[in-house]
Amino acid sequence: MKKIGLLCLALVLVLGSLGIGYAMWFDEIIIEGPVDTGALILGFEEGSLYPVRDTEVPPPDQYPANWDWETAIGIGPFVKLDKNVGWITWGLKDEKGVHGLYKLYGTAEITLHNVYPGYSTEITVWIANGGSIPLIINQILLNGLEISPGEHVVLDYMELIWGNALGEQLEPCDSREVSFRLRILQPGDYPGVPGAQQGETYTFTIEIHGIQWNEA
Repeated sequence: MKKIGLLCLALVLVLGSLGIGYAMWFDEIIIEGPVDTGALILGFEEGSLYPVRDTEVPPPDQYPANWDWETAIGIGPFVKLDKNVGWITWGLKDEKGVHGLYKLYGTAEITLHNVYPGYSTEITVWIANGGSIPLIINQILLNGLEISPGEHVVLDYMELIWGNALGEQLEPCDSREVSFRLRILQPGDYPGVPGAQQGETYTFTIEIHGIQWNEA
């Protein structure tokens, strides 16, 4: 009788568990609470944009390190010139977020002054992931025109080669340096390209965009 009693008790417990499971399966469960989505932020780091050569309004001649530089057509090796007349001004705009202690911006703007008839430089900048999810760098825009890493781009007044960055993954809080080289064109350097004109000032913009890491 004792064994029969234990068997009946076990059967009752099993049936009770099945009943609870059945009831929970068909019952409605409501969970309340805040849900936050991740932030996708890729931008240029505050204070990180600068030209490698000729870094300011032309200084006195006793500072030859800031004299103008030139390269061969097609962005060859740098050669220091015997003039000190061209210079660059630069800045970041379109604030997007922060990375540590630095603000992040969506657009780099570079202005070339008195660079006719010849001028070359290399410009470097740091980009950072200021969001909360990993991202893939997927697009570089020069004056709104999409360019590829290592691509030789010719505009009306300059040619440019951008360093490699596309396809790289940046984790949240990661940053990296990217750079590009440019050369001011003279009339006749490339057929059908007018080249820079005397007395003109030229401004161009750079943007870098990214997508969520799992959408690449």
